[in-house]
Amino acid sequence: MKTLPFILLLTAFSGAALASEQDNAQACLSWGINKMAQNPESERLKDLTITNINTERYDEKIGSQHIATQLTATLEKEGNPVGKMLCLLENDRPLYVYFSDAR
Repeated sequence: MKTLPFILLLTAFSGAALASEQDNAQACLSWGINKMAQNPESERLKDLTITNINTERYDEKIGSQHIATQLTATLEKEGNPVGKMLCLLENDRPLYVYFSDAR
């Protein structure tokens, strides 16, 4: 019986971590779309679903900018992969987003 609260705690933490990962991915996508607002290509990035999110946390500098998280994800439309996203974050705040086609 003593393991039940521990298992429930792990389950709650996992759910929170997944929500945070999804929130970070959505923040990256929105930030990237806003940065590309003047580019006609940005229209194709709207109404996409974010899947296969991979978050890597580390303590590194790229040049003089500290980066705490690298997030990669697949971008899908109507269940079909249309591209990939790479996002660098500091304190869960997007600093750089790169979109590539799924070719």
